[in-house]
Amino acid sequence: MGQEGNHLTRERLKQYEDLAAELKEAETRLHRQTQHAEQDLAVNGYSLFGDIFDVERHVLEVEQMRERVRCERVAIERYIDSIAESIARRAMRLRYLDGMSWADVEIRMRYAGESGSRVLCERVMQKQDG
Repeated sequence: MGQEGNHLTRERLKQYEDLAAELKEAETRLHRQTQHAEQDLAVNGYSLFGDIFDVERHVLEVEQMRERVRCERVAIERYIDSIAESIARRAMRLRYLDGMSWADVEIRMRYAGESGSRVLCERVMQKQDG
């Protein structure tokens, strides 16, 4: 995916979150477009929403985006698996792979404060950088 090694930056993690959200939005648009095209065909005998080639083009774009998300997820999973501390791995998985907010991670991990898991992850990432 153009990003080599096991090194993961905060920016790359953020990009993954954004890419995964972008994929969900694209899948929703494609589903809507397909439904409209099918309804138009059933009612009119042709599609007012766009021809079948537009739908096929969007299908290919969504498939390519899915592959990019999959490749980044694999890289993130490998990075997290390489972390020595179990508690840090757990926090990273909840936040970056499961998409939980930091507040939800805190609750799941039963931290008393509001930043315990975030501080833990920051420390691990700094250690990996150093």
